Amino acid sequence: MPNSQDRLNLWIDSFPYTDAKRELDELRSELVRVNARMVALQDLIQMYDRIRNPRPAGSPSPDLLADIDLGGQTTKLSLREAIRTLIAEHPEREWSSDQIWGHLTQRGWVRSDQQGKANMFAMLSVMTQQGQLERPSRGVYRLKVSAPEVPK
Repeated sequence: MPNSQDRLNLWIDSFPYTDAKRELDELRSELVRVNARMVALQDLIQMYDRIRNPRPAGSPSPDLLADIDLGGQTTKLSLREAIRTLIAEHPEREWSSDQIWGHLTQRGWVRSDQQGKANMFAMLSVMTQQGQLERPSRGVYRLKVSAPEVPK
């Protein structure tokens, strides 16, 4: 009768390590795609709600950006929505704050002055603290991909 160490060694020898690593990588990729789709749908729902339920004229919002044309109708995009929309276009990518800034200003989604840049940095910080973004290193951001819970 094999002892527990022998059983463990038999299991390790028969474990399909390469297949398990490949499947794990595939699942991670799928998780990134699903998360990006969820972010995109959430943004579309928020824009739909803004168009269907517009704010009364003159009511300010702290993070409104440029008007966005949606097939003849215009709506305002929040800084949070702009950042999530941009990063979700390439969810596997890591973005430097300069790259985010460049894309947002190029699209006209944020003010191109120092105050606009300060607002962007503040929002990146908030989104990181709220778990929407990850900051793998200083000044670098990526979409947060939640790991699935492991059953106990």
